[in-house]
Amino acid sequence: METILTPPAPFCFDQNTTNITTGALSENWNKWSNGFKIYFEACELSKKSSTIQVNILLHIIGEQCRDLYAQFNTKCTTVDEILEKFKNYFQQKKNLTVERHKFFIRNQDENESIEQYVYELKKLAMTCEFGDLCNSLIKDRLVCGILNNGIRERLLREADLTLEKAVNICQAVVVSKMYSEKICTEHRNTVSKINNYDSNQEDVCKIESRRNRNGHRVQYTSSAVRGSGRGGFVGRAGHTTNNVPRALVPGGANSYRGRTVSSYENINCNKCGMQHPRNSCPAYGKQCGRCTRMNHFSRMCNVFRIVDSDEKASNNIDNDLQSDITEAIRSLTVKNELTDSHFIALQKETELDKDLQKLKQYIVKGWPFDKCRVELNIKPYWNYRHELSEACGLLWRGNRIIIPKNLRREMLTKLHFAHLGFEKCLLRAKELLFWPELNNQLRNLIDNCQTCLTFRKNNSKEELRPHEIPSEPWVKVGMDLFYFNGINYLLIVDYHSKFIETIELVSTLSDSIIKHLKNTFSRLGIPQIVVSDCGPQFISNEFRKFAREWCFNHVTTSPRYPQSNGQSERAVQIVKNIMKKSMHSKSDYRLALLEYLNTPISENLPSPAEILQSRKLRSILPVVRCLHPSSGLIKRELIRRQRIYKQYYDRNAKKLATLSVGQPVKIKDQNNNKWISGTITKQLRERSYEIKLSSGNIIVRNRRHMIADSLQKHRKTNVNSYDSYADYDDVCPTETHTTLNSAPGVDTSVPCNNGINADCDRYYVTRFGRTVRPPDRWGY
Repeated sequence: METILTPPAPFCFDQNTTNITTGALSENWNKWSNGFKIYFEACELSKKSSTIQVNILLHIIGEQCRDLYAQFNTKCTTVDEILEKFKNYFQQKKNLTVERHKFFIRNQDENESIEQYVYELKKLAMTCEFGDLCNSLIKDRLVCGILNNGIRERLLREADLTLEKAVNICQAVVVSKMYSEKICTEHRNTVSKINNYDSNQEDVCKIESRRNRNGHRVQYTSSAVRGSGRGGFVGRAGHTTNNVPRALVPGGANSYRGRTVSSYENINCNKCGMQHPRNSCPAYGKQCGRCTRMNHFSRMCNVFRIVDSDEKASNNIDNDLQSDITEAIRSLTVKNELTDSHFIALQKETELDKDLQKLKQYIVKGWPFDKCRVELNIKPYWNYRHELSEACGLLWRGNRIIIPKNLRREMLTKLHFAHLGFEKCLLRAKELLFWPELNNQLRNLIDNCQTCLTFRKNNSKEELRPHEIPSEPWVKVGMDLFYFNGINYLLIVDYHSKFIETIELVSTLSDSIIKHLKNTFSRLGIPQIVVSDCGPQFISNEFRKFAREWCFNHVTTSPRYPQSNGQSERAVQIVKNIMKKSMHSKSDYRLALLEYLNTPISENLPSPAEILQSRKLRSILPVVRCLHPSSGLIKRELIRRQRIYKQYYDRNAKKLATLSVGQPVKIKDQNNNKWISGTITKQLRERSYEIKLSSGNIIVRNRRHMIADSLQKHRKTNVNSYDSYADYDDVCPTETHTTLNSAPGVDTSVPCNNGINADCDRYYVTRFGRTVRPPDRWGY
C-alpha cells in the first residue's frame, strides 16, 4: 500500500516570526498534519512498531523539520508526540476575543455566494468556542451580514428561524431571482415573428397612421422602397425615400411586407403605475382626483396641492385670533414676583397717584377715539392702551406693573442694585416694571452711578496725531532716559533724520544731563524744539533756565502716556535691541550703532547719517561717495510713511468728547486701576489737561486717561435728574466747551444764570449736532 499512495510533500516553512504571528504557518501545518494522518491510516502504518512510525514521519516531514526536531530538548517515541510538538511550535497563540471579533465583523463580500459565506462563518466559529450557541450565532451573523436587504427582510419575518432554515430561504430566493432575471432577459431578446414570409414579394413597409400605431420604434437601413397610404411614413414608387427596416427588432414596426407582426413586450407605465402592453393603459379616459386632468391616476400625478392666497390669509387670521385668546387666558395664572409688603405699598401709592387714577378710568370706561381728547399726563400711555389692564388694585401693561411716580426712584435704585450694565438692567425691568420714559431714566441713572464710573473700563484709543515733521535735520529732537545692564543712558533722536545719540550717565540729575546736552548741542547745533517726558530732570528749574539761555523751546508730553513721545520710545527700543545682541555676541554696541546710522531707513530714504551730515560715516565697511540727498524729497517720503502709519492706527480709533475747563472729571489711577475724581484747571494742549484732584494735588494727564464725571454736574443743577432725559454717552452739554483755536488755559465757557440753570441743563447737543429738547407738556 505504501508503494501505491504518494506520501505528502515535505513541510517547508520560513523561520520568520512574522509568518508565525500572521497565522499562515499554523494553518499550513494543520493542513499538512491532516494529510499525513490520512496517509498514515491508508498505509496501515499503525501496525508497525513505534520506531518505524517515527522514522517514516521524520523522513516524510522534510529536512527543515528534522533540523527543528533535533533542537527539541526531549525526544519523542510516538508519532502523536512528534505531531503535538510541532503543533505547539507552529501553533499561533489564540486570543478568544480577537477570534470572536473576526467572526462578528465578517460580512458577505460583493461576489460571494450564500453557501460560501456560510462556510466561512462556520470556519471562523470553529476557533470561537461558542459551544451550543454555535449554530444560533452563525444564523444571527448570516442575517446581519448578508448584502441583499430583501433577503434580510424575508429572514426577519420568520418567527422560529434556524440556521438550516435560513440557508434554505436564502438559496430559494437566490434561485428564484436568477430564474426571474433569465425570463426577463429572454423576453427582452424576443424577436417579433413574421407569418408566411415570401421572399418573392416586393419590399414594402406598411407604416400605420399616428392614430393607430403603438409607438414602437423602427430600425432603419439604407434601402429605398415605395410607400403607400396616408400614414406617418409616406413614400411613392420610384422615389427615394427614408430608410426602412430590413429586420425587426423589439419594439419595431407592427407590419412588414404586408404581413402581421406581433410583439410581446410590456412597459412600465407612468400614467397608471403598472406594467401592461402599449395602448392598454387602464388610466386612459380617467380623470385625476388631484389635478382634475385626464388620462392618469392620482397616485402618478406630479401636481401638488397649492393653497390659495385667500385660504392662507384666513388661516393666519384664525391662528392669530386663537393666539390672542389663549394669551389672555394664560395671563390669568401668571405669578408675579411680588411679596405682600410690595403689593400693599404699590396699592397704596397707586390710589394716591392722580395720574394713575385717571388712567384707571380710561382703562375701565374706555379710551376716546382721538388722542387729542386724552389729558396731557395720560398721553404717554396712548400707544400702549390696548395692553393696559386693571387687577388687584394695580395697573398692568401685560405682565408688567405700572409703578406710581413716588416709587419710581426706589425701583430704579433696586434695578441697579447689582451695578450691572444698561442692557442687563433693562432686561430685568422689562420683566416686571413699566412707566413712560423708563428706559431713559434707567440709562441716566447708570451713566451717573459713581460706583460704575469708578470701575469703568479704559477709554478706547483716539485717532493718531503724529508730530509735525521738520523741513531740515536737527530742528526738532526728542530725548529720553533708559536703563540697561546697570547703566543709565541719555538718548537723543532727530525727528527728521532719525539720527540717534546715546550718552552714558553717571548721574541722572539735571546738572549731569544739562552738561551732556551742552556738549551735544555745541557739536551738532542747537535745535529749535526739544521734546521730552515729564521726568523730574526735565521739569526742574535748572532745565528751564538752560532752555531760556540756549534759546530752544522745551515741550513735555503727557505723564503716563509714553505714546506721545513715540519717536524717542522707538529709538530706545532700537538701541536696547542693539545692546542685547552685541552683549550676546561679545561685541561693541557702539560699532553696531554706527552701522545702523549708515544703513538706509527704507528703499526710498537714505541713512540717518546721510540725512543729517550729507555723507556716509566711515565704518568697517567700504564707503562710496554719493551725491547729497535732497531734503525736500526726504520730507515728502517721511510724510508719506507717517500717513500710512496713521491710516492703520486709526482703523480701531474713536474720537473722545472734548472736555472744558472747570468740568468735573475722573482720572485713571494707574496704581490701583480705579478712577478718581478731579476738576480740570487748565488745558495745556488739545489732548493734555491740568487736573486738580480732590486731595489738592495738581497733575497733568492725557485725554485718554480721563472721563467726564456727569454725576457731579447733575447734582449742581437738578436733584430730580432721574426724572429727566438721559445723558447718553454720545451727548455732551453745550454749556461749556473749549475751541481748538483757543489758547491753552483760557476758559471760553459761557456761564449760565442761576435762574435759568435748570433750563440750560435740559438741552443737549449730540455728537451729530442735533439739540435734544424734552417737551414741556410732559411736566419734566
